[in-house]
Amino acid sequence: MRKGGHATTERLKTLGELGLAIPEALEGAACNLDLQSIPTRYPDALPGGRPFELYDRSKALEVLDDARRVLEWVKRSAAYAGGRKAPAHRGGPGLRPPGP
Repeated sequence: MRKGGHATTERLKTLGELGLAIPEALEGAACNLDLQSIPTRYPDALPGGRPFELYDRSKALEVLDDARRVLEWVKRSAAYAGGRKAPAHRGGPGLRPPGP
């Protein structure tokens, strides 16, 4: 098993090693989140620009959507692994266990 770290992709790989099937689309979302980590945390890490100049509303919404998808999947997986029905959210029915 991998050691800790901040990379979302590495954390998902660890969950995969524990037997959870990680959807391919979720791997892409996690990779996108990892790509945002350094430039948004360290503004001088970007050559030729500051984060507020390089991110527009569309990019910000894309990253937020990726974060929400990863978080919701983790919540569903944790609830399913714990033997509990996942809680309902946003007025919908209870979440189903994660699929392959």
